[in-house]
Amino acid sequence: MITLIGVLIFALWASAIAFMLVRIEGYSKTDVILKTTATACIVLIAILANVLNARLYDNPPVAGETVFRFMIVIGLVFGMVGDLTLGLSHINKDKKVMLMFAGIISFGLNHVCNIIAIMKISYVADKKYILYALAGAVFMALIVAFGGRKLGFHFGRYTGILSGYAGLLSMDSFLAIGLWRGTKVAIEAAEAAYNEAGAATGYYDPAMLPSLAYVLLPVFVCLAAGQLAFLISDITLVPMYFGKMGTKPHYVILNHVSYYLAQQLMAFSLMAFAYRW
Repeated sequence: MITLIGVLIFALWASAIAFMLVRIEGYSKTDVILKTTATACIVLIAILANVLNARLYDNPPVAGETVFRFMIVIGLVFGMVGDLTLGLSHINKDKKVMLMFAGIISFGLNHVCNIIAIMKISYVADKKYILYALAGAVFMALIVAFGGRKLGFHFGRYTGILSGYAGLLSMDSFLAIGLWRGTKVAIEAAEAAYNEAGAATGYYDPAMLPSLAYVLLPVFVCLAAGQLAFLISDITLVPMYFGKMGTKPHYVILNHVSYYLAQQLMAFSLMAFAYRW
C-alpha cells in the first residue's frame, strides 16, 4: 500500500510536469487530460491513506477524525472536477462561461469541504482563531468585490461568484493557519503549567499535557502549509485568467507547482495524525 502511494506521487508529478510543459505552449485537450490525471492521482493518494489507516492501526479515531477524513477526500474530488471544467473552458468557447462558473463553484465546494473538515478538529485551539479567519474571509471577499478593477483585473460577470470564492478560500486558509498557531499556543501553555506544577510539587502529572493537541498538531502543519500554497496558487491564477499573463511560463509553473503541492499536502494530512507514528 505504501509502495502504491509512492507510485502515485511519482505519477502525480510526472503528469504535472508534462501538463505544465504543454500548457506553456497554449491551451489544448492534452493539457486538460494531463492536469486532470495529476489531480486524480491526489484523490487516489487520499483514498489509499484512509485505507492504509484502517488496515494498519487499531487506535480508535479521535473526535471529529472520521468526518475530517471523509470531507478531505470529497473536497479533493471537487478540486478534480474544477480542474476538468476550468480546463475545458479554454477549449470549448461555446460553453466557456458555463464551464468557468462550474469550475469556480467546484473549487468553492472544495474549500467548503475543507472548512467543514477543519472545524471538526478545531476543538484543541482557542475559538478566537475561527473568528479571525471569518473576519479575514469577509475582508478578502470585499477586496475582490470592490477592488478588482483598481488592481488591474477585469472580473466582469464573474465578480460576484469570485467574491464568494475569495471568501471561502480565505476562510479555509486563515482557519488552517490560525488553528496551527492556536494549537501550538495551547501546547506551549499546557507545557508551561505542567513544568511549573511539577517544579512546585515534585510530581509531573501527565494528565496536564494536551494529548489531543499533540495528536493534531502535525495535521494542522500539513493543512496550514497546504492552504498557504493554495493562496499562492490562486494569487498567481488571477492575472492569468483575468489579467494579461495568460500562459507565460513563470506564471504557469508557479501557479501549478503551488497548486499540486497544496492538494498533495491536503491528502498527506490524512496520514499526519501523530498517534499513527
